[in-house]
Amino acid sequence: MRPSVLLFLVLFMPACGFVHFADGSGDASPRASDDPRSPAVVFRSHGEPVLWARFSPTDNTILSSSSPDGKDRSSQFVWNGASGAVVGGFANEEFVDLAGAWANDGRRAAIGERALHVIDIPANRNLHTFPADVYEALRVLDIDQTMPVVNYLVETKFHYLTAVAFSPDDRYIAAGQANGLVRVWSMENRALLAVLLASRVLGEIRDVAFSRDGRFLAVCQDDRDIPVWGFPDYRKRMLAGHGGSVTAIDFAAGGMLASASEDGTVRLWRSDTWRTVRRIVAHRGGVTDVVFTADGCFLATGGANGTVAVWNASTGANIARFAGHEKAVSSVSFNSNATLLASGARDGAVLVWDLSDLGLCGDLARTPAPRFPARLSGSVFLDGASADGSFAPGSAGAVLLDLRNDGEGAAYHIVVMVTPDEGGAAVRLAAPGIVTQLLPGAKRLVEIPLVVEPDASPGTYWWTIRVLEANGFHIGRPLRAVVSVGSPVRGP
Repeated sequence: MRPSVLLFLVLFMPACGFVHFADGSGDASPRASDDPRSPAVVFRSHGEPVLWARFSPTDNTILSSSSPDGKDRSSQFVWNGASGAVVGGFANEEFVDLAGAWANDGRRAAIGERALHVIDIPANRNLHTFPADVYEALRVLDIDQTMPVVNYLVETKFHYLTAVAFSPDDRYIAAGQANGLVRVWSMENRALLAVLLASRVLGEIRDVAFSRDGRFLAVCQDDRDIPVWGFPDYRKRMLAGHGGSVTAIDFAAGGMLASASEDGTVRLWRSDTWRTVRRIVAHRGGVTDVVFTADGCFLATGGANGTVAVWNASTGANIARFAGHEKAVSSVSFNSNATLLASGARDGAVLVWDLSDLGLCGDLARTPAPRFPARLSGSVFLDGASADGSFAPGSAGAVLLDLRNDGEGAAYHIVVMVTPDEGGAAVRLAAPGIVTQLLPGAKRLVEIPLVVEPDASPGTYWWTIRVLEANGFHIGRPLRAVVSVGSPVRGP
């Protein structure tokens, strides 16, 4: 980026604050200890090593793929990430679907093996197939002084598609191959626009990513360097810094590029200078995947040691670390508001972690769309009353709201509103906090502090409690809290 426009960078930084751009590569702060929480959902329907698992960018649908080691077949499942319920799926009995990515519309997805298939996921329909010319004949020349040149056919090798990504506007799609080539197509006229060679290292492309503004296309392969092209002019630069092969990359909303490596670190690169601005020591044995939250404020990593971690992108601080997999993590993925994190692994499981208590993303605009409906219900109880069920003037207690979600989907940003009906202001109920997320089948006890004023008259005080949810899954009928105030307790 030219120096004359550097001042405008601040306007496009994530709402979480200004990312520290001091040059250098300081390591992250000390790691958080393993979080004792268990995963909210354990999905074991694959039963074989999971290749990738991705949340839809619009709702809690997960698309995941698996393949048994050494076998040319794979299975895909479409399922509800908040409950684990399977809603669809398909199998490939001939090839391994190594690559997969959602379009930003949350409806289409691309899956790659020998060709790239764009699928309408809700309709379970193949929309288009992009041929990738993934085979080539490998030949050797036998040159002998006394014999003619003989051209031997050694093998015909399929260079599978190994990584795929949509541009932010879904107008373009890029896919990497096992031979180090990257192909770019137009989604509008389905034309092949470019075939790019990542580097002289002819290893498989491990990951592909467009920047969130669509100006850059980056890939990584079995190499320490990261090729980045301008888009669509394809002017190329190489980023160097890792001590091991780069395994995964992702762009943040503010323009930052994260790269994960077998050297156990994640590097954050500033896209105007392409310098490393932070180096995070993440996992022993290597980092296998990295992904930003939708707002770019936080990132998650998966490790070859089976652990998953969450980091603050601005400071590099480790926020949480989860241990639940028995083998290397193959992929990590946030849902749209970063209340759920999915991790797939070689042990055949996809684990979904509830992050709602971490408060990573409070933007209501990123609330997952209600593809899977929630169904809320609640009961009201009193805490702190005397044996006869009443409260004395000057006493305190609580109204307890027992919330339950019996629906298929998660409930988000649940607001509890309390308003007095009868009895005046002598009994006060405080407004409770927002319940960020309530998963299917889960309960939550909401405490509403209650204070009885010293001058409260004996009698009955009525309060109406309304429960509202961000996607409209409200409790339809208001609940009632009835507080009885007795005579004041007199001393001897």
